[in-house]
Amino acid sequence: SSTTGYTSRSYLSFSDFYEQKVEVPYQVQVGNYVQLQAKLKYSQKDVDMMAKNLYFEYRNEKASDIEIAQIGYVVLNRLKSKGFPNTIPDVIWQPSQFSWTHDGKSDKMTDRDAKERAERIAKAVLEGTIPNRIGKANHYLNKRISKASWWKDMKFVAKFGEHSYYEY
Repeated sequence: SSTTGYTSRSYLSFSDFYEQKVEVPYQVQVGNYVQLQAKLKYSQKDVDMMAKNLYFEYRNEKASDIEIAQIGYVVLNRLKSKGFPNTIPDVIWQPSQFSWTHDGKSDKMTDRDAKERAERIAKAVLEGTIPNRIGKANHYLNKRISKASWWKDMKFVAKFGEHSYYEY
């Protein structure tokens, strides 16, 4: 713990040594309160990867910026969970976690406006300037689209937009 009241991250990623990182407090929305968590270090590579994830996870859905941001908070919550990798790209590319990473379609973001929006939201998530409405949820799905049943063994956290959020 530092004198600022923030706790330190428990890992250093490979990219910490080779890329300039920006440190910001990580916030979690709990009820009407925002709690500051550990200082989150992120690079432009992290912003780009988070934006790509937001872009493709919402490519066929209409949603508000806050709804889209919740997917970013799932990624950040996974960073803090022991069962997941400790970098944003590794969390996103972990096998069979985000549908776009294994759907066989191109990973090129072709819609310029949607790409710019995803980049803006990704940065807001990483800086904690857009509300986290899902607390510590580290899984989600759209039950209208998905036939998955893994969620039945998890704690329901919230329904936000078309997605239901869960924690284990």
